[in-house]
Amino acid sequence: MFHNLTHLELIFNFMHSSGSLKWSWIMKLLENFPKLQTLIIEEVDIVHNFGDKGWEDPKVVPRCLLSHLTTCSLRNYSRINCELPFARYIMQNSRILRTMTIQSAEFLDTNTKLQMFMELYLCPRNSITCQLLFI
Repeated sequence: MFHNLTHLELIFNFMHSSGSLKWSWIMKLLENFPKLQTLIIEEVDIVHNFGDKGWEDPKVVPRCLLSHLTTCSLRNYSRINCELPFARYIMQNSRILRTMTIQSAEFLDTNTKLQMFMELYLCPRNSITCQLLFI
């Protein structure tokens, strides 16, 4: 348990793991950072065929989402590998989230980016101050 960690940046390659396994691992990891305020996640290699199968909302919301997380950033976002359910979960369960930044993957076309933005924009948010920034 890292009680005083407030900033976490994960840069990883889960190329040979299922999408749900990767995001479940991240959710478990968050349980160890109760005072986390800033979460940045970047995936360096994207596998294009796993989809959102297997995502399940965690049974317990990590404490950092309930009381401390103010900033979340997903870099190289492509809406695959359970990224969309993960982003939704963060926005729906973070009580004081101020900024959710989504940096889309470079290979995506404009129409896909617009569709991704609309999916996230329409997602309910627990925090009334949460702004969605889509880059």
